[in-house]
Amino acid sequence: MNEDQALLHDALTARLAKSGVQDVWAALGDAGLFGLTVADVDGGIGADLPTAAVVADVLGALCLPTPFIDCMAAARLLAGASSEAAASVRAALVAGQTIAVCGMEKQLADTSMVEQGGEDALVQGRSRLVPDADSANYFLI
Repeated sequence: MNEDQALLHDALTARLAKSGVQDVWAALGDAGLFGLTVADVDGGIGADLPTAAVVADVLGALCLPTPFIDCMAAARLLAGASSEAAASVRAALVAGQTIAVCGMEKQLADTSMVEQGGEDALVQGRSRLVPDADSANYFLI
């Protein structure tokens, strides 16, 4: 862990240790941490993955269950997307205003079928292990 990461670790630990579970999400969003690994030009901070791991470590050490990694990954995947809809979702993810989650176990998912017609797509299938699905607005498949 470098010096900047150690400072982030200590500051975030101190801030989140005082927060209730409900306040954690707002604190992460206010600090822009959902956009930690998103480039500056796409509304993020532009940090590397080891720095993001510092945030995940703090959340785990404090036993604060959040879909932080999923939301951060979704924001990073949407970075550079040219559509207005993708840019809007990315901005909401970076600000902590919406939640995206990922299906975790491919072997627990039925085959998904995507039918595409023009700009619309229909995805069919199911995933049996999607942590935080009950609070998600978007799903990564």
